[in-house]
Amino acid sequence: MPLRRGRCTRRGHGQRAASVLLCVMTSGLFLAACGATHNAHAGSFTQSSGHRAAITTHGSASQPITTIVPTTTLTVPTTTTVLPTTTPATTAPPPATTAPPSVGHGYLASNASGVSFLQFSEGPGGSLTGSIYDDSLSGSPPDESVSTESNSFSGSVAGHQLTLNFEGQSTAVFGELKGDAIELELLQSDGSLAEVTFAEATPGDYDEALGALQQRASTDNQSVIAPTDPAALCSQDCPPLPSVPSGYYSVGVFSPSSPSDLVNFAQRPLQVCYAVTGSVSSLAYEIGSPSGGPTTLYQSGSSPSGCVADNGSDSGLTDVAITATGSGMWLVQIDEATVTEVSVLQQQAQVQQQEEQAIDQAAGTVQSDVQTLTGDDPNTLGDDVNSLGDDLNTVNNDLGSEQNDYGSFQNDLADNNDACGDISGLDQDAQTVAGDGQTLWNDSHSGLLEDITSFQRDMATARADWAAYENAQAVLPGYQTANSVPPLSSTLATAQAAINNSINQANSDIDQVNPIIAQAYALANKADQTGHCGHPASVPPALKHIAPAS
Repeated sequence: MPLRRGRCTRRGHGQRAASVLLCVMTSGLFLAACGATHNAHAGSFTQSSGHRAAITTHGSASQPITTIVPTTTLTVPTTTTVLPTTTPATTAPPPATTAPPSVGHGYLASNASGVSFLQFSEGPGGSLTGSIYDDSLSGSPPDESVSTESNSFSGSVAGHQLTLNFEGQSTAVFGELKGDAIELELLQSDGSLAEVTFAEATPGDYDEALGALQQRASTDNQSVIAPTDPAALCSQDCPPLPSVPSGYYSVGVFSPSSPSDLVNFAQRPLQVCYAVTGSVSSLAYEIGSPSGGPTTLYQSGSSPSGCVADNGSDSGLTDVAITATGSGMWLVQIDEATVTEVSVLQQQAQVQQQEEQAIDQAAGTVQSDVQTLTGDDPNTLGDDVNSLGDDLNTVNNDLGSEQNDYGSFQNDLADNNDACGDISGLDQDAQTVAGDGQTLWNDSHSGLLEDITSFQRDMATARADWAAYENAQAVLPGYQTANSVPPLSSTLATAQAAINNSINQANSDIDQVNPIIAQAYALANKADQTGHCGHPASVPPALKHIAPAS
C-alpha cells in the first residue's frame, strides 16, 4: 500500500507528545492508535483533489460528530473476528460498546458505510505497535448487519514521519504528523492515490460513530419489516399486553385479523407475550416449523395475560403463526433481546450453570458420604465383630484342651502315678486361655474402636457436606439435582445404630470370655490342690468393656 512520505508535526502544550494516538475512519474502516501520554486538541478531517471529501469532527464527547461520506477508501489487510447482527426495532438499539479502552485522544473520520479504528503506542526509539479494527455494513435489508474485522501491525515514528507495516502486507504505509492532524496518502481501488487528513477525536467518539452505524443498519432493516401498532389490529377493545421487558424490543404483533406474518429474527432470546378477552379457549404460537409443534401460550382458566421465554434459535425472515380456539379478542407480541441483553442473559445463564454445578457437586459429595455411612463403614465394623467372634472361638477351644488335660490328670491320680507334671500342663493351659482372651480384648480396641472412631469422623464430614449442599440448594431452590439425596437424619441414625450394635456385640464377647478364663484357672488350681503340688496359679483381672470416645 504505497504512500507518499510527507512532513508532520504534533504538539501538546507546546511540545511533541511522548506517544502518538491515531484514529482513522474511512469508507468501511476506522483506524485508531493510542499513546500512553497525550495532550492534544480536537481537530477536523479534510480531503482535497478529485477523490476527496471533507469530514468535521470534535474531540469533546459532549459534541456530536458530523460526518460527510468521502469518496476514498483505505484498504488494509484484516481478519474477521466479530460479526454482530442488527435487527429492526421499534426502539433504538443499545449503544455500541466496542470502543477500545480510552487511553487518550485520537483521530476520527466516518461515512455512511463504515468506521475503522487504528490503535498504536510508541515504544523505545520511536517503535510503534498496534491493531486495526474495521466496522462496516454488510448484507442488505432486512438482513443488513455490522461486521467487525481486525489485524495487527508494527511501525515507527521518526521526527514527523510515520511508517506502518500491517501483517499480510509487504508494502509499508507512510504518513506524517501535521499539527493536530495526521495525513496519509492511500492507494485507492482504481489505482490512484488519495491524500487523506484525519482529525483529532476520542475513543468515545468512535463508540458514538459505531452506534450510529448500527442504528443505520437497524433503520434500513426496519424500513423493510416494521412491527405493527397493536391498537391498529383490534376490531374491538384491545386486551392490555404486558409491557416490553427491559432489554427487549418488539419485532411483531399478531391478532385475529393478522394471525400470521414474516418476522426478521436475529437468533436471540425471545419473550412471547399475550393477552386475551372474551371466550378464547386456547392460544398457541409457532415460529418456523418446530419439531414439537406449536407452543401453548394460554388455556381456558389460566392467566389472561403473560409471557413465555423462547430460546430464539431462528435467524432471518421466518414464518410466525398464531392459532386460537374459542371466540374473543387476543393479541400476541414477540419481543427480541437486544445485543446488550443477550450478553446479560448469557452471563446469567453462566452464573446459573455454575450454581447448578455447585448443587450437583455438593449432592454428589453427600451421596458418596451416605454410601460410606450406610455401606463401607458398617461393613468394616461387621468384619471387626466377626474377628472378635473368631477370637472367642479360640478361647473356647483352649478351654476344651485344658479340660482334656484335666481328665488325663485325674486318670494319672487314680493310677497312683505322679500327677504334678500334669498340673504344670494345666497351668499352661489356663495361661493360654487368658492370653487368647486378652487377644480378643486387644482386637476390640486396636481394631473395632479405631474403626468406630473413623466412622464417627465420617459422620462429622457428612454433616458438613450436607450443610454445604443445603447452602448451594438455597441459592437456586427451584433446581432439582439428578442425584438422589436421602435425609441426613435417617442416614446418621442408621450409622449410629451400626456403631452401637458393634459395641454391644464386642462387650458381649468380653462378657463370655471372662468366665471362661475363670473356669480355666479354677481347673488348674483344683488339680493343684488335689495333687498337693503346692503351686496354685493367680487368676488375672477380668477384662473390661470397651466404650468409644464421645
